[in-house]
Amino acid sequence: MTFKENPIPKLGLVGMVLPNLYFFAISSQERIASGVIESSELFWPEKIFVTICLVLVLSPWPLALYRARAAGSWRWFVACLFVWPVAYFYTLFVNRGDSP
Repeated sequence: MTFKENPIPKLGLVGMVLPNLYFFAISSQERIASGVIESSELFWPEKIFVTICLVLVLSPWPLALYRARAAGSWRWFVACLFVWPVAYFYTLFVNRGDSP
């Protein structure tokens, strides 16, 4: 399985990891010394970065809902609708979108 086969949930997982790595990298700065960084303390490129990561993290959710509805699986649809992490499992392992 290559990255091109099912990129949206994989990018979502990358969107979870990148902010953590970035905030770990800047953890020695004074503005994050308290362990919490607020929106007012972020520079504009950091705000754009966080927004992109948020979009990547949330993107598998509507994809999972679409795929479950298209497959006619209402149990998966309801599970993905109410339990957000199930959407990752569904799009990565159950319905990868490679079926017609």
